[in-house]
Amino acid sequence: MKVGIVCEGRLAGEDAQVFEHFARRIAPDAAVKTFPQGTKPELIAEAGAVVASLFATGYDKVLIMWDIEPRWGKPDGEQQDTQDIQVSLGNAGVAAHL
Repeated sequence: MKVGIVCEGRLAGEDAQVFEHFARRIAPDAAVKTFPQGTKPELIAEAGAVVASLFATGYDKVLIMWDIEPRWGKPDGEQQDTQDIQVSLGNAGVAAHL
């Protein structure tokens, strides 16, 4: 099974390393790779396109992981982030994978 993890951060950054480590501990037979997108706004904007690309290239499962702290000190946090990511997934035609 191929598992992609779309996350904040940079290639080989701390988030990517931790997520890959835990994913391999949970599913040791899975091929796991992270796809960091930079900042949270960049992750939200690109989530749908990245997820669609991963499914199109043979990934079986794709996780989207991000920091749930409110954006820029605003009280919108996880709920608004989730809604924005769902819109991005819908726009890319992969909302059915939720």
